[in-house]
Amino acid sequence: MPEIQDVTENRKHERQQISIEVVVVMKGRLPMTYKTGDLSEGGVFLLSDGRDGPKVGEEFAVSLPEFIGTDQPVAMRAVVRHSSDRGIGVEFLGVLE
Repeated sequence: MPEIQDVTENRKHERQQISIEVVVVMKGRLPMTYKTGDLSEGGVFLLSDGRDGPKVGEEFAVSLPEFIGTDQPVAMRAVVRHSSDRGIGVEFLGVLE
């Protein structure tokens, strides 16, 4: 039987269970608000609400009202790394200027 790998071992950044509203902006579409399931310096899990949101591999901008280590709002370039019925796992690619 194959060994089941604990994905938490592969995490680069510690996740914080936090529920905040973030704004997702995809090219050619109106901004959409999502709630977070967790947040880290490397990415965020956005909870699914049944809308047609970004797909795996799609890049977009996400605006966070606050970020880990700061109380200032920040806009990040991001990409969807995985998707499930629960939501989408997003990796941050860098800060938008």
